[in-house]
Amino acid sequence: AGERLGYIHFDDNDGRDDLHWPLLKGRLTDADIHRAILAAGHVNYTGAFCLELARDLDDPLGNLRKGKEILQRCGPLSS
Repeated sequence: AGERLGYIHFDDNDGRDDLHWPLLKGRLTDADIHRAILAAGHVNYTGAFCLELARDLDDPLGNLRKGKEILQRCGPLSS
């Protein structure tokens, strides 16, 4: 997609269904997220990262905060 990439959203799931779980609650690992963020940098992506979560999760604000912390921890400067 390169320069046509508008934004990137992150969520987790069980590998079959699009469940919009919090990060690291399904199949994703820190390494997967780190590689995705690095790949975005390789195409000079400068847009936003979004967390997409199911509306029926417990503690939505807590999940957003933790997701933000995970994205920051897994970012390109984390290694």
